Amino acid sequence: MKLVKKQLFPHLKAALLRKAYVSAYWKIPGLLPDIKNPEIIEVELTNDCNMGCLHCHRTLFMKRAVGFMEFETFKKIVDEIAQYPVKFLRICGQGEPSLHPQFREIMAYASGKDIKIEITTNGEIFELFPFEEILRWDIDIIGVSVDGIDGPSYNKIRKGGDYDRLKQNITGFYEFRNRANKKYPMLCVRNVILPSYTPQQIENFNLQWGKSTDQVTHNTFHDIIQKSSTQGYNRCTDIFFYAHFNFDGSIRQCAYGFLYGSHEKIGNIKNDSIRNMWNSQTMRNLRWRHYKKDFPEVCKKCHETSKKHVGHQNSRIYNTSKNGVVKLLNRVINIT
Repeated sequence: MKLVKKQLFPHLKAALLRKAYVSAYWKIPGLLPDIKNPEIIEVELTNDCNMGCLHCHRTLFMKRAVGFMEFETFKKIVDEIAQYPVKFLRICGQGEPSLHPQFREIMAYASGKDIKIEITTNGEIFELFPFEEILRWDIDIIGVSVDGIDGPSYNKIRKGGDYDRLKQNITGFYEFRNRANKKYPMLCVRNVILPSYTPQQIENFNLQWGKSTDQVTHNTFHDIIQKSSTQGYNRCTDIFFYAHFNFDGSIRQCAYGFLYGSHEKIGNIKNDSIRNMWNSQTMRNLRWRHYKKDFPEVCKKCHETSKKHVGHQNSRIYNTSKNGVVKLLNRVINIT
């Protein structure tokens, strides 16, 4: 389950090819072959959550009914992407994935498929499953959302969470993994920087969590309701390489559309294939519109295309891993 053995260098090659393809597409789109399939698949096992974080889009805006992905739906997604030359499965979404009643079976099925797997969690996974079982699963990255800058601010922001308990669990898993002489899963803490935080507070946060994780990353929070920039828009690369599944099996046209009132779907894995949906006329038209800079209204609101970066944006990465090669390649590949 070593990342190097699980296509680290193929992922690096794929990342460089993605950049080259998109760069060429914006110049000569008609001469390039279609993208056969997305290389990064994000799957929402559930939109249920045991927390009610004050800044979370789920808390503020989600109107969908709560549900869980059917096991057969997940299996169909995994079976298809296992055939791709580069396969990266991100288990995330608007809920806590470990709350899925069949999470154990889901992880057992995905393990051993030679698929790079990343899980985003609020830490509940460490409450529900023993460390040794998590370590047996074929996971490359566990990203834990830890907001606030200390215990009191965390407990205020992340309603339903317990900072001391979370820190105990993260530190415990990190030490358990190291005692087992394992380097994976990489353990990453992810934090949203709110406007009131100072550079010193952020640095203190990094130093504190860096002792018991491999990496600390930050996103910067902005009001997603504010208007987009009038300075123009950037073309989107997600529409070429990132597929995003809701728990009901539907694939979203845009990963971030739900933030801006858009819920367009291009199909459902239950009655179609990822490859067919990814090469549908709908997606081709969307890519062409980005080439022409004829952006749909929802794209004008998105933090990925707005030059003002309205919404969450990647801010910085604080690496603590001692594996320098993996740190460097992870950053180049942008897998975190």
